[in-house]
Amino acid sequence: MAQGQDPGPEAWTLQLLATTDADEAKGVADRAKSAGFATTTVKDKGQLKVRLTKSTDRATVDKTAEKLKKAGFKPFIVKAE
Repeated sequence: MAQGQDPGPEAWTLQLLATTDADEAKGVADRAKSAGFATTTVKDKGQLKVRLTKSTDRATVDKTAEKLKKAGFKPFIVKAE
């Protein structure tokens, strides 16, 4: 980032899984999609991470995490890059 540039608001995302197993990542992503949650899978440091879209509204992220838990997932909140 250039010096003096505003980094903007903090953004958050929910991560459902970090794995090296592509089939496991696809399975979790498919299950989330079937439950009505859009996901993206990113490769980071040799792992596949299944995450939801970013949000700058932490309260919305918290509410979505509760919905995911009720649907049987174990999400955790991460700061989005």
